[in-house]
Amino acid sequence: MNYLYGHSWHPKLRKPIRPMTEKQARERWEKGPDFCVAGGPDLEPGRVPDYSLVVGRQGQFVTATRYDQHGSVVSVYHFHHQDVRPEDLFLEQVTLYTYPGEDRWYDELRCSAVATYRFRPDGTGKRRLTVKAAPADELVEFEGVDVSDHWEAPITWGDWDRFGRDRTPPLPE
Repeated sequence: MNYLYGHSWHPKLRKPIRPMTEKQARERWEKGPDFCVAGGPDLEPGRVPDYSLVVGRQGQFVTATRYDQHGSVVSVYHFHHQDVRPEDLFLEQVTLYTYPGEDRWYDELRCSAVATYRFRPDGTGKRRLTVKAAPADELVEFEGVDVSDHWEAPITWGDWDRFGRDRTPPLPE
């Protein structure tokens, strides 16, 4: 797996914004602020990564973004610490994008629909569904969701692939 580091990832240009060396990224891991790492088997500037992560100082939070073959964002996973298990990270938000076609790159603003799920450690949460053709968003509250797979041991330096994997959890109806 190859990794590219920077301030963030530019999905259209397929390269890090304000690139940095692994050494510079490690300094940000130690002292902050956050940094981005993108990973893919043959990743180099100009290629679509399997994922990109924005990682807070010493893993305080992780935001994982996954892409389709054209580099469009298809899912974003947000991990944060929770009071009930402060040593672990909890997948508290999943955002899924749908586009009008699969033949080219799309900016997230050009999606045809976006579904955002917010989860709490007690198995409750909300889903907001925004469909461009619909007159209003649909907001649904849910409970009783098994969130046991939402917990992850803390991220360590170089542990990027574990957080970058496709992990859309079972979603409430």
